[in-house]
Amino acid sequence: RLVCLSTTANLNNPSIYFASIRETATTYAVSVLFSDLFHLPQTVQAFDGIAECFLLDVEDKNSACGLAAMAAGLIRMSRVHYYKPNDITVNALDEFVSCARGNLSGLRVGIAGVGNIGTKVALRFAERGASVHMWSRNFAKNVALASALSQILRGNGCLTAESSLLDAARRADILLGCAPGIPCIDGRAVGVINTDAILIDVGNGTISADGLKEAARRDLR
Repeated sequence: RLVCLSTTANLNNPSIYFASIRETATTYAVSVLFSDLFHLPQTVQAFDGIAECFLLDVEDKNSACGLAAMAAGLIRMSRVHYYKPNDITVNALDEFVSCARGNLSGLRVGIAGVGNIGTKVALRFAERGASVHMWSRNFAKNVALASALSQILRGNGCLTAESSLLDAARRADILLGCAPGIPCIDGRAVGVINTDAILIDVGNGTISADGLKEAARRDLR
């Protein structure tokens, strides 16, 4: 019996959100996301002693700062373990892209949104040989991040900070939306990626309505 308590950077999520509940005759797993800590005490109280273990998110992604410390202080009976959900997301994304495209060497990857997940993905794909083109609304931050990541890059790929989303998306083999639920990838950006490109909404809500229409029109994956 496992209960996972996490924060969320997605601006579209409510104060508390039950992301998933899985149950069998002998087990259950519950995942709860928080945009703030208002409902955390009641949630812990409801599951403490019933759950064998709590998994606590150690990342601070919104106003729910200190979730792990607060929850650990409230839990009296269940075991406690800690984890970093963004790293799980990055690992899952890397595995998915590996299965879909195999070797990334020489491929062009566009990334919209260079926060915690976007930068980790950018470095990982560049180290696998991809030409990674990063974009964010803060160009100065984007340049600084691309430069810093390039200093620790191990591999034959490269990282480039682009001043516009169109430049990041143009001729991309893979286009990733890594912003926190912000619909930044529009129809124009989708219209300039390669015909066999993969479009991935990592941040859940990063592709606008016209972007989705253009992807459907072009029959993109």
